[in-house]
Amino acid sequence: MAPMRLIGHRGASHVAPENTLGAFRHALECGAGIEMDLQLVRTGEVVVLHDETLRRTAPLAPAALIDRDCSELELNQLRAVDVGSWFGEEWSTERVPTFVNALELLREHATFCNAEGSATTCWPEGTSPHCYAELKADPDGSADPRLPEAAEAAVRSLGIGPELLSWITFSKPLAEEMKRRMPEYASLLVGHASTVEDAWSVARSCVQTELDGIDLNADPQIVTKELVDFLKGHGKMVAVWVGRAPATNDGEQMWEAMHRAGVHTFTSNLPPHAISWWRNHSSKWSKQSRRVVVRRFPTRWFVGSFAVGTAVSFMVYRLMLRR
Repeated sequence: MAPMRLIGHRGASHVAPENTLGAFRHALECGAGIEMDLQLVRTGEVVVLHDETLRRTAPLAPAALIDRDCSELELNQLRAVDVGSWFGEEWSTERVPTFVNALELLREHATFCNAEGSATTCWPEGTSPHCYAELKADPDGSADPRLPEAAEAAVRSLGIGPELLSWITFSKPLAEEMKRRMPEYASLLVGHASTVEDAWSVARSCVQTELDGIDLNADPQIVTKELVDFLKGHGKMVAVWVGRAPATNDGEQMWEAMHRAGVHTFTSNLPPHAISWWRNHSSKWSKQSRRVVVRRFPTRWFVGSFAVGTAVSFMVYRLMLRR
């Protein structure tokens, strides 16, 4: 069965403050990819931040900033704010990273993996370090019109290839614009399906577009093998995600269910645990595959093959002696 790519939701957000370089570094070092949320600030830079304001992730921010929309702030104002202490005092030096900062970290780990090539320090077989970059949009699907161009510029400036990055967003117009701008990069439509009908609606909508797939909330009752096979049959990808840590649908049973459904990617808050689970299961499946091969070729076949091989080797040896 093909590997299921594992992505750290806002980094390793169960052990580090979300959407910080510390969280991204932890996820990458354990062998997972990273997912991040992108917004544009007033001065035109793309930053990594989920909420519209700093209140939840920077409760110690100055009163003049804490409730202001981040799109109204300048980069230097954001970079002065501690976005780690809410999670733990040891993270007090964490600041809001720019998209470029995060991509530089991704590139650094990709280069290290390519140079080392070690399964213990790199990614599960068949996968690679990867970024799911979510372009934030309003509930009606609208977004800052400068965001697509600025996000593209950041990726192009660092030479980040499509093997390292995919675009995701809840906004269909935004997803389609990124696909038009950067056709070589995957662009997925994110959806939150409450019912099977909701999921099929998103799936059918996707196959009518040039988008590369969908990214739904992880739920085995909704993201079924039938749905996944339908999308794969149309050449589309299927990814799943969980909510902010701790998420009730983020654990071994869910990882297993989504893998057996055939999804391509699982975005988890628990990348170290998910990677450990994947490697253990990969080893188990590999052993099962080897046992299947042995059963297909009974012992008498191996004994017979050995006898024939021995006889041929002896004949060749006799001929060599005569020469």
